[in-house]
Amino acid sequence: MRYYNIVITDPATSSIIKRWTSLSATGAVIPGALNIEMDFPVYNFDASNGAAYLKVWGISIQDISQSFDFRGKTISVYAGMSKGLPLANKSQSGLILSGTINQSFGNWQGTNQSLDFYITQEFGSPDSPKNIVLTWKKGVPLDEVIKIALNIGFPDYLPKINISPNLVLGQDEVGYFQSIGQFAQYIKNISTNIINLPDYAGVNISVKDKIFIVEDGTTQTTPKEIVFTDLIGQPTWINFGAIQFKAVMRADLHVNDYIKMPKGMVTTTQQSYSNLRNKSAFSGVFKISELRHVGNFRQQDANSWVTVVNASYLVNSNV
Repeated sequence: MRYYNIVITDPATSSIIKRWTSLSATGAVIPGALNIEMDFPVYNFDASNGAAYLKVWGISIQDISQSFDFRGKTISVYAGMSKGLPLANKSQSGLILSGTINQSFGNWQGTNQSLDFYITQEFGSPDSPKNIVLTWKKGVPLDEVIKIALNIGFPDYLPKINISPNLVLGQDEVGYFQSIGQFAQYIKNISTNIINLPDYAGVNISVKDKIFIVEDGTTQTTPKEIVFTDLIGQPTWINFGAIQFKAVMRADLHVNDYIKMPKGMVTTTQQSYSNLRNKSAFSGVFKISELRHVGNFRQQDANSWVTVVNASYLVNSNV
């Protein structure tokens, strides 16, 4: 069965202000769980794709009254599949979004009451800058510099860094940044200038739960297996060496993860019989470049509770 758990907390006290969920405390499905709609992009900080959107249907009049001001509050959304259906994988569920409510507004039309949220990941801005300071000494590897800067600017987060040891400078450099986006753009640009190779994409910075993931693709991790029953429809090419596919909504995938598509190549045409369309048209190892969690909890078709994945093919992969 589909699963979601939405928790809104006060960032000052960490106390829970509001919760909507599809499961009871015992893990049983709540038949009357509210309908939700969501569109959550996941990306590297140097290439922002805008705010996330969430809509909750069937809320009470108190939730859209002036006494409930959700702006500036912290929101965490957990989603995926729960136990119940034969192909549902509970282990793929988890946190898919954690951020700050930038804007919220209610609507009451006839018998329908709803609440809309626009959510951003607040890691500094010109109005509320973070203390991100770069002190890069000559000959010091970039991974050490990034670790120190992130630990000072975001002490509650853990940096997980896996980048090339060749990223060093021949002179000292100092920088001050108001947000993680500014910092990520600087790191991306300077890393590609140092290692000026056609197949080097530079250092990427993203966040998952309370972990900053910093990587540049020079060390490939063990790819996660994508099985055929995870897919909603067939993958397709969207660019040279890049594919897009839809999977049942899952929280265990993240940008810059390596994935391995199902083995077996088959070509489907207009004349193909439906019983032959039982394999993925793509195989091999890919690297995720972008994710999008899209869902409508009460919409019945499989296409309404998915994770859309953009990934690039790794030509030299030996996994």
